[in-house]
Amino acid sequence: MAHSRPYWEELAQFVEKREKASCQDRMSVEEAGHFHSLYLRVSSDLVRVRSCSSCQELVEYLENLLSCAYSEIYQTQGKPHFSFMHWFVFSLPDAVRRRYKALCLSVLITLLGVAMGGLYVVSFPESKPDLLGGLIHLHSSPTERVQKEESGVYKASASDEGVFASSLMTHNARVGIFTAVSGISFGFITFILLLYNGIISTSS
Repeated sequence: MAHSRPYWEELAQFVEKREKASCQDRMSVEEAGHFHSLYLRVSSDLVRVRSCSSCQELVEYLENLLSCAYSEIYQTQGKPHFSFMHWFVFSLPDAVRRRYKALCLSVLITLLGVAMGGLYVVSFPESKPDLLGGLIHLHSSPTERVQKEESGVYKASASDEGVFASSLMTHNARVGIFTAVSGISFGFITFILLLYNGIISTSS
């Protein structure tokens, strides 16, 4: 059984490593497959040792090793504790890197809309209300809106401000969800929404 001893030692090292690992340290697919193959190999060796060897200590060693490996393979782990710092430093950058092409494309489409809206407003400033449509509160410049608010020409009540704030939140949520769902149109509707959002951002 001398040729099998390196597999026993490797499995023992693997089990020791897993026992020291935290819940967030997941095995890769390759590691899990290798771990399982070692477990099966040592299980076969245990059967041969029981039938061919009279060394009870070796049998007990392999039984203990396999029991530890079994618990590592089939144990039910609890939900890992959520760490905002781990999510911010590792999980979020990983997600961005996996989808960086789509993110760059979205930014470019929005910037294209910003350029188109700015060029349109500069070329045809009198047509700005037509471009903004029903967004009446954006027909004037931010400076003019602040001056009206401070002069008392338009004084919004607390209920009006609450309704306006809630409408903004629900509108943004609807746009975000609709943009995501519109991926079913092969990105066409998503393209239009991103472009329009860029145009409105410049025009306002």
